[in-house]
Amino acid sequence: MKFTTALAVLATAVISAVSAQTGTYTDLSNCPNAGPTGYAATNVTISPSPLCISKPFCLTATGILSTPITEGAEYVITGRWLGRVLYTDVHDLCSLLAANGQSCDVPAGPFNLKLCVDLKPHYPNGWVFDFQFHANNGDGNLLFCQSTPNYPNIENPQLVGLKGINCP
Repeated sequence: MKFTTALAVLATAVISAVSAQTGTYTDLSNCPNAGPTGYAATNVTISPSPLCISKPFCLTATGILSTPITEGAEYVITGRWLGRVLYTDVHDLCSLLAANGQSCDVPAGPFNLKLCVDLKPHYPNGWVFDFQFHANNGDGNLLFCQSTPNYPNIENPQLVGLKGINCP
């Protein structure tokens, strides 16, 4: 009996861990005080949610580029816990776009964005961070800036940042 119960609990935990990797995070918004951007992003999502440590996650968006994306552009991910920066990751934006078959210079106009990177292995298991995802163009101007709600969010407690976990 105990073995059967233990097996059922283990199976439930494995199914929960696997299904947790299939969620999509949608509580993103334009960064406060970001100013004008070169990419008017809509339908911005992060998947999977929760994030899996040492595994890829993707930011996807649709929108309109008002300026071309040029060589030298960078994609910056910042994670904060209680206001302190504990996670930073910087990537060459054109290299990430090339991985999806797009090359810089990306012309102005309608643009579907997909940026996939691995969550670094030092991310603390089970922690929820406030994230900011932004990109600067090759000329240094801001292309986009999206952020998760501050966590904990006193006014709206169901809004939380992104969690990173060890996934199978």
